[in-house]
Amino acid sequence: MSRLSGIVLILMIAGSCANSPPAGQPLPADDGALAALFPPQASLSDDHLEIIARVRLDLPRYRIKGTCAIFRSPDGSVQIDFVHTSLFGSYREDATIYVAGDSIAIQDHERGIFRGSGETLAHLSAHFEFEIIPDDVVVFMLLGMPHREDLVNARLSVSGGRWTLVGEWRGRRLEIEGENGRGPLRLRICSVDGKGCYEARYGYGSTGRLGGYPERIICERMGGSERLSMTVESVGRSGGTASAGR
Repeated sequence: MSRLSGIVLILMIAGSCANSPPAGQPLPADDGALAALFPPQASLSDDHLEIIARVRLDLPRYRIKGTCAIFRSPDGSVQIDFVHTSLFGSYREDATIYVAGDSIAIQDHERGIFRGSGETLAHLSAHFEFEIIPDDVVVFMLLGMPHREDLVNARLSVSGGRWTLVGEWRGRRLEIEGENGRGPLRLRICSVDGKGCYEARYGYGSTGRLGGYPERIICERMGGSERLSMTVESVGRSGGTASAGR
């Protein structure tokens, strides 16, 4: 009887833990608490933001290196101009990505092809085997943050100068780990069934020359070979004076 009672007690404890809420405190409903976790560039302002970076894209069959110019408007729309030339100029890519609200489009300047939002999303989802939405591009690059009303069961844990935010965002699981006074160090989005995850990692410099924006961003599919690496050269106002490069 004592053994049976012990088994029942273990099952009761396990069930209690399984049904307990996630660790941490509920994230306040206002956007201010969320904005405090992100670098200043993720909060919209009246300024036009411009970022210049070197980019490397690793795909299963080939690798692309190039440069990109990223422009973020006060309304939150983002334009990414990407130019790549391979060794000896035998291969070239020249494209622009437009993200505005729930739409994303690609203009292939090299081939004279324009892909609208539906075609672009279908192409990206098929290629990366993950349901990508336009906001993913903005949030992964820390040019914006999830809207608080789109976060479900969001909870924030703080310990030893580090914090962790978990919840559901736009039908996917979201987990962000960061450092107080700096910003996210790791951001992961997973499908609800857990079969697909993308993760971004951020590295910050010690000089503050980029105004709080990461100097290094790596985004990759977990368990896959696809990886985007970005080294930021400058951050500034579009049409103004950007911060000094390396």
